[in-house]
Amino acid sequence: RQQHTTMPRRVFVTVGTTSFDALVAATTTPEFADALEKLGFDELRLQVGRGAAPTDTGRVTWFRFAPTITEEMRAADVVISHAGAGSILEALELGKRLVVCVNDALMDNHQAELANALEARGHVVVSTVDDVADALQRVVATRPAPYERGDAAPFRALVDNELQTRRQCLIC
Repeated sequence: RQQHTTMPRRVFVTVGTTSFDALVAATTTPEFADALEKLGFDELRLQVGRGAAPTDTGRVTWFRFAPTITEEMRAADVVISHAGAGSILEALELGKRLVVCVNDALMDNHQAELANALEARGHVVVSTVDDVADALQRVVATRPAPYERGDAAPFRALVDNELQTRRQCLIC
């Protein structure tokens, strides 16, 4: 039986509502462009939030915010996301190959714990900005463990627990 695989074509990078200039910079280098080309991608779409505008190149398109990024994720073969819980959960529920790029500049980074727990279950590949091209290669080469929507309960419990232990009054 012959295995039929189609080459991936589009990578979507999202930083959510914050700025993560290091991730945008890492995915717009000539080295990352070479990695995209070697893996058969021909389009890179960036959601940059409040961050700096990326350098314009022919294959890169970008935007700051959208009411929803569901369609952007749906159109992508691979999603590279910051470690925000909402972005991760949306990509997993859409069945996307997902690289979670942890911002190691953040202090007390509970997002890293969440990303590592999901990687241990085989759902995502975790990277830092320094190895995001390698992580892209790894996520293309492996088949992620299927993510069932029912898995959201422990995911949400972990997020809720993290928020409750770190919450500060926003209206005081």
